[in-house]
Amino acid sequence: MLIQWLQKVFSGPTVTAANADKQATSRRSGEARVIDVVRTALRDEATELKHLVSIGLPRTRRRRAKAKVRATVARTIDPLFDDPALIDEVTERIVTAAEVDPTYRALFVDKE
Repeated sequence: MLIQWLQKVFSGPTVTAANADKQATSRRSGEARVIDVVRTALRDEATELKHLVSIGLPRTRRRRAKAKVRATVARTIDPLFDDPALIDEVTERIVTAAEVDPTYRALFVDKE
């Protein structure tokens, strides 16, 4: 029974270059439409990848900015306050300010 089912599934019409134009005209004329599964899957995957890139890029920029600011803060802080927790807190606040204020961005993030 399974073999018959598989034969029935795979014996359906196949899409080739010769009958692609025929299917395109049949779509326009209102006949049954053939769903292009591969194109739909690739389009969905491309949309998802674009979304991931749009989310990942700000995170990467923030990580790079944080590394630059942390190095600057660690280099310029008074040895009396040389505490990693304090450096991290100051770094976090400067990075947050640099995201919205171009003055902080120019002072800490955009420099070499």
